[in-house]
Formats: sequence, structure tokens, C-alpha cells
Amino acid sequence: MADRNRYEVKIGDDFYTLKTLHTKEETDVIVNYVNQEMSQARSQLNYRNPVMHATLACLNIADDLFNTKDELNKLTEEAKIPMAQFEPLSRRFEHAEYELKRANQEINDLKESLASQKQALEKAEHDKRQAQESLDNYLKTQKDSKSEIAYLRQKLIEQEKETLQAYKQLQEAQKHRDNK
Repeated sequence: MADRNRYEVKIGDDFYTLKTLHTKEETDVIVNYVNQEMSQARSQLNYRNPVMHATLACLNIADDLFNTKDELNKLTEEAKIPMAQFEPLSRRFEHAEYELKRANQEINDLKESLASQKQALEKAEHDKRQAQESLDNYLKTQKDSKSEIAYLRQKLIEQEKETLQAYKQLQEAQKHRDNK
């Protein structure tokens, strides 16, 4: 198990020692978030009861968590179609790479044929032009596939970041609850 970091933090008017795997910067962001929620709870309630402030802050944080989960579920649902399209596009990309290699080999064969068959020069030049067009088509298909894969990869990274952020917030909320 990894060593936990220990930090002295102030939440509300009280000091706490937190043991966490997070860095100091990450912990400060979380503590600041909790303090903002506590401050907001204090401004919403006319009572001077810190337990009520903490309870309202916890409810607000839980509300944020559930809203984030709902948003994550919606994004996950929205990502199903692009993710379903990823595999066929990947196969098309692999096929385009194969065809590109095959076209390059064909071009090399045509070049060797040109050197050894001067009398078939007209036919070889025609075949070369056709192979170049095929190569251009394969390169365009490959480029389009790479762009779409990059886009899907970026969307997946964004979703993973959001999922990780929601997970971290949930862990912190659970730790905060467990520390009480």
C-alpha cells in the first residue's frame, strides 16, 4: 500500500490532520471546495449551528456528486455510438494501411519493370498512374481515419478525466464522512 501524505488543514473554524494519497495541491483544492460549500451553507442558514452548516454543505456536495454522475451517465450514453464506430473505423484504417503497403510494393515493382522493359514503357506508365491514384485514395482514407480516431481518443480522455474527477470527489466525500 502506498504511503499516505499527512496534511494539516483548516475546514471551517477547525483544524484537521488528513492522511491522503493526494498531493498537497490536490488536497488544498478539495479543502477549498469544502470550505466554499461550508461558507455558502453558512450564508444560506441564519443559525449559528456549525453542524447544520456542515450538513447543508454535505448535501450540496452530494448534490454536485449526483449531478456529476448523471452528467457522466449521459456522456457515457452519448459516447456509445462513437465508441461503436471506433472498431469499424479501426479496421478500415488497418485495411487502408495494408492497401497502402500493397500499393507501395506495386509502385516499386512497376519501377523495376520500367528499367527492364523499355518496350512496355507506355503500359508501365499507365499502371503507375493508376497505382498512384490508388495510393492517394488510400492515403486520404488513412488521414481521415486518423483524424476521426484522434477525435474519439480525445473524447474518451475527456470522459476518463471527468470520471476520475467524480471518483476523486466521491472518495473525498466518503473520507470526509468517515473522518467525522
